[in-house]
This record gives sequence, C-alpha cells and structure tokens, in this order.
Amino acid sequence: TVNEGTLTVPRRVNAGLTTIAAGATLGISPGGPVGDPSATSDFNEANFVLTGGSAPTGRLDVHKNGVVFDYISSSPSATVRAQIVSGYAGGNWTGNGITSSAAAADPTGHAVGYAEASEVGSPSSFLGQSVDATAVLVRYTRVGDADLNGTTDLVDFGRLAINFNNAGQWVTGDFNFDGNTNLNDFSLLALNFNQSALGSLPRGTAVPEAGVGLMGLIGTAVLARRRRG
Repeated sequence: TVNEGTLTVPRRVNAGLTTIAAGATLGISPGGPVGDPSATSDFNEANFVLTGGSAPTGRLDVHKNGVVFDYISSSPSATVRAQIVSGYAGGNWTGNGITSSAAAADPTGHAVGYAEASEVGSPSSFLGQSVDATAVLVRYTRVGDADLNGTTDLVDFGRLAINFNNAGQWVTGDFNFDGNTNLNDFSLLALNFNQSALGSLPRGTAVPEAGVGLMGLIGTAVLARRRRG
C-alpha cells in the first residue's frame, strides 16, 4: 500500500494487493528502452486498487512502460479509461489516475494508450507478458498508436477512418480522450504518422506529406460510409 508521497518500484508482476491511497503516487521505474519487457507490470485487476475508482484520487505513473490488467469475467476497461482520462488532465498528464511522467514531457508526441486484448487481435503476449483475451492492455506509446504496437501507421489510420465522426475509444481513434473520433484526432495522428514510441523524427519532415495523403484517404472513407448509409 502506498499511503502518501511517491513510491517508485520495479515492475509489479502477479503481486498481492496493491493499493494507492488518496494523494499518493506509485511509479513504475522507467527501466530500459520504451516498452522494455523487464519493466512491464501485470496486475490482477481484483488486487489493484486506485483509490476513487473512476474518479481517482491517487496516481499510477507508468513512466514509459506497459501494464496488463488481468480479469476473470468483468472487464475493468471503463474504469481504466476513466483513470487515464483523469491522468491526461486535458493534455498535460498531470492529473490523478493512470498517467505517465514521460508523456507529460512530450504530450503531443506520446500518451498512455489502452485497449482490451480482444480489440487488438488477442495477442498471446504483450511487451513480454503472457496475456489472454480477458486483459486490458495499457502502455506508454506514440499518440495515434491505436493498436498499441508502438508505431503510428496506416493500420492505425484505418481504425480512425472506419470510426470517423463516431463516439470513440483509444483503439478506434480517440487520441485526445474527448470521447469522439474526429479531425482533432486525425491532426494528432498526422503529426505523429510513421513514428514510433521509441523516438521521433524532426517535427515537420515527413508529416505534411503524410498528412495530405491521409486527408484524402479519410475523405474517401467517409464518403463511402455515407453512400452505404
């Protein structure tokens, strides 16, 4: 239990009850490179308590790491999302909840993404941790990385295009956590297009050209959907 202040620990895997009290912060050590398997934590959702639940009053700082929340029958996805939205704090990553001090240093380039394992192809492993379909996956990654593979690419754009102008989650292109997938999210993806969580290209090199092409693709996708409707 973290009752007060900030406690920074190595990754937590199959740990017992972990409670983060109001006003306290549990930080996961940065470890090696982004997505380092030796720094990826795995919590049994029933044994993880972030005080306040969907309105958190404590903080989990994932730094530049990943976290797996295993569950049995009832998914904590809605609560995890609410905790990330709270941590996002309108774009600064300084709020209570699930946050990242690394993302706070580069809020337009990096974020904390999340998804049900089943929403990203039900992988058998995630950043070195074995997972199954009943797990919520969380990681520090590039803004626009909808499928949590560490890179913002055409697969992520496809997810955004299919869900454009609809209510959204991270996995469907809501990269600013406002509950919608729209042009604001497209702009964030375009800014980070073809970049990975490990680093970034110099701002303004490949992004404008990629943005023009993506805008054309998104217009085609939206028109096609309207015709089907």
